[in-house]
This record gives sequence, structure tokens and C-alpha cells, in this order.
Amino acid sequence: MAQRGAIRVCAAPDWKPYEAVDNDGNHVGIAADFTALMAQRGGFVLETVPTRSRTESLEYLQARKCDILALAADTAERKRTLDFTSPYLQVPNVIATSVNRPFIDRIEDLKDKPLGLLRGSDFHQLLRTRYPGIRLVEVASEREGIAQTQKGELFGYIGSMASIGYLIQKERIADIKIGGRLFDDWPLGVATRNDQPQLHAIFQKLVDSLESTERQQIVDRWFAVQNAPEFDYRLMWKILAGALIVLLGFLYWSQKLRRLNLQLATANAQLQEITLRDPLTGLHNRKYLNERISEVFSLCQRNGLRFSIAMIDIDHFKDLNDRYGHPFGDVCLQQIGGILAQYFQRDSDAVARYGGEEFIVFLSADSESEFHAHLERLRQQIEAQVLALDGVTAQVTVSMGGYSAIPRQNDRHNEFVTAADAALYEAKNAGRNRIVLRHGTVAATPYPTGSEEHPA
Repeated sequence: MAQRGAIRVCAAPDWKPYEAVDNDGNHVGIAADFTALMAQRGGFVLETVPTRSRTESLEYLQARKCDILALAADTAERKRTLDFTSPYLQVPNVIATSVNRPFIDRIEDLKDKPLGLLRGSDFHQLLRTRYPGIRLVEVASEREGIAQTQKGELFGYIGSMASIGYLIQKERIADIKIGGRLFDDWPLGVATRNDQPQLHAIFQKLVDSLESTERQQIVDRWFAVQNAPEFDYRLMWKILAGALIVLLGFLYWSQKLRRLNLQLATANAQLQEITLRDPLTGLHNRKYLNERISEVFSLCQRNGLRFSIAMIDIDHFKDLNDRYGHPFGDVCLQQIGGILAQYFQRDSDAVARYGGEEFIVFLSADSESEFHAHLERLRQQIEAQVLALDGVTAQVTVSMGGYSAIPRQNDRHNEFVTAADAALYEAKNAGRNRIVLRHGTVAATPYPTGSEEHPA
């Protein structure tokens, strides 16, 4: 390595937060942080070679104009000219669609739909192999893929969850959502020119030397920036804490103090998460609900989007506790909470434990029929779920009350909650294990007469 001099790096020029090249020609992003750590550990220097696209970066490496790609997938075709280390990063892949599109449960159902994919994407060959006949349309950039999806020229755009989320946040795109997740994650490692096997061996050793805590710190640093809310007092405190850490670093510059600051930041993040989570089910709690519902409702109100909300109650839960005991009731709450988390995992979805055996979900943009169909699939899965503890098994059902409408200027989100709650008691009075979904005006939503239960 000392004889070779600087290691020339080619990178995707605009694939944040994974990697990019800034205006000064510097390699930045998650991959840049990983390769910088490897260079520091290996005692060598990196030199960024400018390219116009990810495809050109790959061509440069194959033509020996650079020495490595910091982030690349191992494919049979590329192995003719390149060597690959084992993966050091797993990238989840999703489909971004218009907010008016339905949920995507299976990519096989989209074979007749045009789906955008970044030109030169490492995922192209895998998709072609896994889903023969899929209509992939290559685009020059993720911005172009999202723009064509907005115009309806593409049904959706396939890309990484983090990079799409980063672009949606940065450009403040309100009419695009994460419509579904692909089951194939993207394993990425370092690609090296195969005419220098020692270079591959060195980078493999460096990849093997990366500890799990080091990997997580690098990823968390970039994902925390990506997922920060547009206006959030917690972000303000994080920025202040970061500034304080930097100041202390300049004043003391000691390894012990850096470790203490890292422990403190981790503890604060864990404490903040604990305050927003229900300890039994792991779902969000009422505190999170009160913060999130106002944000989503206001977004729908400003952009004329549909706001849908549902209250979910476990039928005869008291009888279940009396018959099998409270530990069994806890198992019931935990398993139903897990099912709810699987069904509502988009960025625009929110699910929380409302209290006791009641849960609440709300989301934006789906049509009333899509919302009802999604709830019905959820009801059927819960009905089919077998609960088990210490050899005892049981099955439960749920009743659901929902409300779906485009909020008017003077509407308030608590009116939607009240309307959904009234629909829930209507479902329970009608025999339980069913869905009652209301729509229209929320001004008059009295509780059904004759109910023995008081609204939560």
C-alpha cells in the first residue's frame, strides 16, 4: 500500500445519504465514513475520482481509472472484472408511489405497471431474476424517478428506504408515500479491480475489522439527520447537545470524555424512546399519539388529503383475563400489537395503544374503500391468530370503528377521534367482530344509546 500511493475511489455522485460527491469534490455519506475509517485503520490515503453517474463510476473501475467502489453489490457479470468484499451494509428496498395509490402487498401484482429504477442500479439484475416480466424503466436520478411518479408516468419508483426518505424530506414532497417494501434487502460491500488481488485481500481484512458498534454509529449518524422532523424541539436539544460535545472535545480532547459523551447521548435517546412507547406491547403510547395526530391531520388539511382513523377494541377481553389470567391477557395484547405494527408501517401511518384493550390507528391519503379493505384483512388475521401460553391456547376477535374524510378548514382531529369511537361502540352493539366505518360530516357523532361501556 505504501508503494501504491493514494487509493482512487469512484462513487455515486448523488445517492444521499449512502454516498455523494459535494461541490468541493469530497466523497461524503455513509460509504465515505466507512472507507475513511478503513483508510485510517489501514494507514493509507483516499483520492476521489469525479464521475457524472453511478454507471460511469462502475465503468471507470472496470477500465482501471479508479481502484475501488466504496459501495457495490456482488453480481456474476461484474465478477469478470471486479472482486468484492463481504457486505458491510444491508440496504432495505421499497416502492415509492403516489399517495393516492393503494398499499402494495406483492410486487408480482405490478408486472403490467412501469416501475422506475436508477440507471446502473446494483438491484437491476436481482429484480429481473426474481420477478421475470417486470417492467423496469431506468431513470437518470432518484429525483427524476420521483418526479415521473408524481406525474403518473411511472406507477412507482424502486429504491432504498433511506435515500427515498431523504429526498422526500429535503424536497418537502407531500404527494409521494412509501407504498410497500420489497422483501429483498441489498447487501453492499467494497468492489476492487480484480487485477490487484492483494488490494481485495486488504479491504476484506478491513471490512472484517469493523465492529458492530462502529457500523451502527455510522449508520445512526446519517439516519438521524434524515429522519429529523422539520420542526421538533427534540432536534433542537440534539443540536445543542452535539455542539456541547464538540466544545468539550476541543477543550479536553480526551478519549475518556468522548466515551462518556457517547454513553450520555445513547442514554438520552433511549430515555426519549421509552417515554413514547407502551412497555407491554412496544407500540407507541398516548403521548406519541397526541403529538403525531395533530401533525398528520394538519398535513391532510393543508393538502386536501384524506385522513382515516380507526379505534380497535379486543372483544370480551375481561372474560379472557378472568378465564385464563392476566399473563395470558398480556400475551394477547402483545401479539395483537405485533400484528398492528406489521399492518401499519408506512411513514404516513401511526398506531398506538390507546388504553386497556383499545388501540388506535390513523393515516393519510388512502381512499375509504382501501382503508376498509385494509382493516378487514387485519380483522381476519387477528381472528385466525392462535394465542398460546404454558400449553393454553385461545382465539380472540376485535371490533373496529373508523372514520374517513378530507378534513375541512374548521375541522379538528379530536372530532375524528370521537366519530371513530362512536363507530366502535356501534360495531360492538351490533354483535362485535366487525367493522363500522363512518364518513362525511363529523359535527354530530353521539354515542349509541344503550351502551353499558363508557367511552375511553
